[in-house]
Amino acid sequence: MNPMRLVPAVAAALCFCVVAAATTVIPPSFDELVEHSESVVRTRVTDTRCEWRGTGDERRIVTVVTFAVDERIVGDAAASIDLEFLGGELDGERMIVAGQTRFAPGHEDVLFVSRERGAVTPLVRMMYGRYLVARRDDGSRLMARADGTPLLALDQISAPLGRPPTGEALAMALTADTYSPEEFADAIRETARRLGRTDVGTSDKGGAQ
Repeated sequence: MNPMRLVPAVAAALCFCVVAAATTVIPPSFDELVEHSESVVRTRVTDTRCEWRGTGDERRIVTVVTFAVDERIVGDAAASIDLEFLGGELDGERMIVAGQTRFAPGHEDVLFVSRERGAVTPLVRMMYGRYLVARRDDGSRLMARADGTPLLALDQISAPLGRPPTGEALAMALTADTYSPEEFADAIRETARRLGRTDVGTSDKGGAQ
């Protein structure tokens, strides 16, 4: 297996353009991610586009990402959803948001969608509300954090995001017992039930519920 083949797909999903200013985001606990999510869904990106919003001093560029919902883990979700992220490039103008995550058609993710659709991101704690579904050379799937680090344990979720692993560090992580999408979804459902949520979806290996 050549684990480095995982890197291009992961690298494409990292920070949205060049960092123009510091953005401080406090890493959430796993419980906080689940508790503050309107919905948790496994998705595939089908389209991205930039649009203008507002007028005058409030005029801004947003990136609208269309997702096909393959699995409803917690909460309600349609078969296809549009989410708006502040920032993008349109009509020769570019708006940069430090720490914003970037999507491209074909990306598969588990998203923690916030109850509060703020002006910056619709995800809980920005990039902390996105988990990548990556693939090994043998076709097996694993979960990775937004920085490309394979998810080995749930306590990683409350650790700060950093640079994606490379070389030997990545190779070691890929041979470890990483979370699969199914295992991660089951852990989310279990936590949601423990927190008293009544909108937990049933286990589904494919297809939205």
